[in-house]
Amino acid sequence: AFKRELKTKEPVILNALETARMFVSEQPLEGLEKFYQEPRELSPGERAQNVTQLLKRQTGEVKTEWDKLNLQSADWQKKIDEALERLQELHEAMDDLDLKLHQAETVHRSWQPVGDLLIDTLQDHLEKLKVYQAEIAPLKENVNNMNDLAHQFTTSEIPLSPYTLNRLEDLNGRWKLLQ
Repeated sequence: AFKRELKTKEPVILNALETARMFVSEQPLEGLEKFYQEPRELSPGERAQNVTQLLKRQTGEVKTEWDKLNLQSADWQKKIDEALERLQELHEAMDDLDLKLHQAETVHRSWQPVGDLLIDTLQDHLEKLKVYQAEIAPLKENVNNMNDLAHQFTTSEIPLSPYTLNRLEDLNGRWKLLQ
């Protein structure tokens, strides 16, 4: 939106600069004295020359500042686009981990409480537990990837939203419970 607003104002700024440039180049020196007055007495030619120099300098300053604003806004837009891309990566990693954690939690909830297990089935349940641990071990890589992506925002001084921070905390907590 900011970039669009700059683009819409650009013709107005450039037109004003061009108008000032044309005004300065077309005015006879003696006609400019009415626009500029200094405390000490100057000849009309000196005053006209001073006004012309002042207009040229101010036009140049406006043009320089306009160019700087455009460069800074382009740089700012680039940073925003990069941050958005990283945020999308983070949310995709969080969604992926959430799905995998949900699947692992579903398996975990299907187990019988330890007190309800029969001694005869204990060995079978220990084997299932080992298989389960092997199946969830790769989730550690997903958790690390998600946390690394989140850490990039901390180092670039871009704050994450409270929603994202709460979701990160929730996913990390769920992972710890599964371990």
